[in-house]
Amino acid sequence: MDLALGTNLTLPLFLLDETLQNRDPEKPDFSIDIILDGDLVAHMCQTPEADSSISIYINQYKLIDMPDEFKLLGDEHVAQIQVTQGPSIAALVLFPDGKTFVSPQMDFLPTFDMDVEKIEE
Repeated sequence: MDLALGTNLTLPLFLLDETLQNRDPEKPDFSIDIILDGDLVAHMCQTPEADSSISIYINQYKLIDMPDEFKLLGDEHVAQIQVTQGPSIAALVLFPDGKTFVSPQMDFLPTFDMDVEKIEE
């Protein structure tokens, strides 16, 4: 997956429970739409050590296609991106009642617009 500054990244989210491994990856509970600003992309480009990860709190996002049953959890939640070696990323959304939703880990490659055309002119 290519990530570019100023674009949105939409990831599927699944309830983290004992049924997670048996879930259909094409049928998430809902999704998270993350705005990739400069600060977030810079943090995502960090390289974690082997067998560790980096958690990055996300400020600019929205939850989409959320069913009514999960809307009852309320508006208070915390969203994070977890970066592991690969590099791979996964999103997590945590609610105060302890429910956690996760996205599958995805390999990614950040892309940067270095304005090469402008420099060559």
